[in-house]
Amino acid sequence: MTTPMRLFSALLLSALAAASHADVAVIVHPDAPDTPSVAAVASIFLGLDRSLAPTDLQGWPAAREHFYRELTRKNEGQLKSYWAARIFTGKGRPPRTVKDQSAMLDYVASNPQAIGYVDSDALDERVQVLFILR
Repeated sequence: MTTPMRLFSALLLSALAAASHADVAVIVHPDAPDTPSVAAVASIFLGLDRSLAPTDLQGWPAAREHFYRELTRKNEGQLKSYWAARIFTGKGRPPRTVKDQSAMLDYVASNPQAIGYVDSDALDERVQVLFILR
């Protein structure tokens, strides 16, 4: 395959991957004591604001990748480095994790202090949507 064809194929694949992601909804319990702004949510998930308890999806599924890329501009490697430094200096711990989106919905729906995220097509009426990351 020629270099221009490889470049075209790579661009096409990345465009298809970007187009295939679902929107990610940032969610809280309906009785949450606080409804943070987008900037405050980024601070919460980076351990800089403790007004709510952040919850992550285990591993690095598409929803988690999209959430962190859009909200904090960090990829998986950058986020791991960030938390390694915070842990080492005693400045914090990463968010708790849950197994999957169903567990995220269950946890946030049962905990007024929790904040999390799911694919927007996984939403149900038990949680309140703060905003959607497109």
